[in-house]
Amino acid sequence: MDGASFTRQADASRGSGLLPMMILGGIVAAIAGGIQYFLVFRSPAIVAGTAAALAIAAFLVTRASLETFAASIRFYLGLASAEAGTLYKEVDG
Repeated sequence: MDGASFTRQADASRGSGLLPMMILGGIVAAIAGGIQYFLVFRSPAIVAGTAAALAIAAFLVTRASLETFAASIRFYLGLASAEAGTLYKEVDG
C-alpha cells in the first residue's frame, strides 16, 4: 500500500471518459424513446409483438450467458482441483 486508505486525492484522469459516455447514453436513450413513441406505441398489436420478441431474446441471451458462465465455473474448478493436487500430498495411513 502507498499509504492510509482514503488519504490521497482522487485521480482525475480515471473518470475522463465518463462524461462523453453519459452524454452518448442520453442520446441513445432519446433515440430509443423516439423509436418507441413513433413506431411501437401506435398499435397494441405491435406492442404485444415487440414485448414477446424482447422476452424471447432475453430468454435466449440469458440461457446462453448462463451456459457460458457454467462452463467457466467448471473450468476454474478443474484448475483449482489440479492446483490443490500440487499443494497437498496424500500419505498412506
